[in-house]
Amino acid sequence: MGSNRAIWTTGVLLVVLAIGCTAPKPESLVVSERDNETYVDKEAESSSDSPVFKIAIAATAGTFSEFTDVRDTIDARLVESLSQFAHFQVSEFSRLVELEKVLSVAGEQNVISGWIDADSLDALVVAKVTSVTIGRREGAFIVNGQRQYSFDISLGIDFRMYDKVQRQVVFTKNTLLSKRGLAEANVRQQLNLLARECVDEFIKSVGSRFSRPARVLQTRGQGLVARISMGKDHGLVKGAEIEFYEIVDNSAIVANAKRDKSVVGKGSVLEVDVNSAWVEVYEHTAVRVKRGHYASVVDDAGNRHGLNPFTRFLDRAGSIAK
Repeated sequence: MGSNRAIWTTGVLLVVLAIGCTAPKPESLVVSERDNETYVDKEAESSSDSPVFKIAIAATAGTFSEFTDVRDTIDARLVESLSQFAHFQVSEFSRLVELEKVLSVAGEQNVISGWIDADSLDALVVAKVTSVTIGRREGAFIVNGQRQYSFDISLGIDFRMYDKVQRQVVFTKNTLLSKRGLAEANVRQQLNLLARECVDEFIKSVGSRFSRPARVLQTRGQGLVARISMGKDHGLVKGAEIEFYEIVDNSAIVANAKRDKSVVGKGSVLEVDVNSAWVEVYEHTAVRVKRGHYASVVDDAGNRHGLNPFTRFLDRAGSIAK
């Protein structure tokens, strides 16, 4: 009897947990009196149209010529991702002619040569596969009467951004990702998935380095979540860490220091739209992020708070949702 009761109780808990996963979206949280608080930057510069930079993309398999499918996946993902930036315009050019010129100079110190000037480009992104490993595990297992092995794979990609004006590398990122315990039939597909994930890691860093400052448009749930004025148009992705700040005048303390950044809090992106995003605010009752605060992306922050951002949000939103 006690055993059956324990099983019944466990079942009820599982149902409750399943229902809990349907917690409200950030935009459905109540706007409280606290959420009406506003930060005003009286000396904020008026917004103007931002310049658009023309970028070319060159992806290469390097010495791993048998992985042209991986190269094509990298190229397609870069085009798709960088095209979403409001201030980037991706330039297409013939792989047969121009790409050979790109690759012929990619390893030289002065990589920006006459062809890029003629094409009126502002920058070039070169992505090169630097490592591919496919390792078969010793332990075998039987599937449908046939002996099968599992495989571990890894993929490394070197990303470099060259600036035409400076004629030098202005940004680099090396990515190395892996997967373990794959069936042989899935190895190639998973390599291509790793290629996409490597590009996504690069795009996170690009978004951090080259995105424009955003503003907090609103907060909800007593400051638990904040909607900011940048999204996919600045390369923002779920899980990216955001820094909130305000501007203070320190000219009376430090000479020529008139508009300095003062960080008020941090958060993690929950949902991303074309030009906006919802962010969970860490320690929201203490930091008091407000409508009007500035927001920027923190590069390579990782998930410093341990939990998946959406799981953590569900845990906290349930107590204040109406």
